[in-house]
Amino acid sequence: MNDSIPFVPGNIYAGIPAERYHALPHVSASLLRKYHTIVEVGGQTPRHVQIALREPFVPTWQSIVGTLVHQSILEPENPLPQIAIQPEEYEPGKKWTNSAKVCKAWKAEQEASGKIVLKQSEVEVLQGITAEIGEKYGAIFADCETEQTLIYDHAHHGIILKARIDCNAPGPALYDIKTCRDASDREFEKQAYESGYHMQAALYLDLWNALDGATNPKTEFVFVAVENSAPFGSRLRKCSDAFIERGRSDNGRWMRLHKQYVNDNHWPGYEDKTLDVPAWVARKDGVE
Repeated sequence: MNDSIPFVPGNIYAGIPAERYHALPHVSASLLRKYHTIVEVGGQTPRHVQIALREPFVPTWQSIVGTLVHQSILEPENPLPQIAIQPEEYEPGKKWTNSAKVCKAWKAEQEASGKIVLKQSEVEVLQGITAEIGEKYGAIFADCETEQTLIYDHAHHGIILKARIDCNAPGPALYDIKTCRDASDREFEKQAYESGYHMQAALYLDLWNALDGATNPKTEFVFVAVENSAPFGSRLRKCSDAFIERGRSDNGRWMRLHKQYVNDNHWPGYEDKTLDVPAWVARKDGVE
């Protein structure tokens, strides 16, 4: 798509580069999830969210691998960014260390040329995850629309929303790939709630159905959970109606409050409060 063409709310776009999507100023699931992770789960305040939204994004190893996995699976027609393999030693007998000047200089030079620096073990993780998804779920991703950008003007809340769908396969479901440390029942469910995946699932379904629900309604949201270490265990996790409804409720509340904070330029901080014995101590005392 020509970069000079503006995005118009109320449309679905294909072939939008990720960097252009992320540069759009609209409200996303990632933004709304910050309220959930920082305020509801973390116990901090909207003022902390304001600061988090100002901070530049600094990619972690997990986010880099996740991005590369997404591109390998969802955009196989596009070549991966060039990867530079970090050497094991920077001099014979001296193990590589990021604190050494020569190591810092080498890494800076690689990144300046547009390369992503990874360890050999990290490359093997990328290959393992990609192979696992391709082997188990290749049929899903072989016959779907990928990386669709949705722009929607939410008149009720007075904000413009955006979403980027991983996989829109034939049938009732939208799919999203999530790398994780542990895909077991308890651990992935914990990660899903604490990370606000319920909010993403609800927002993506709602935006899709608002834009194209009349001709191609979607009623299910499925996460493809894949572990980021051997044996790269993976599974499909279909969101329950209750999970999605919780996300819809949380989205509505935080959309309303975000609009209020922005309009008033006031982001509440901590309230004064009485200090008490922690609840876990009280529970422990009751057992003894």
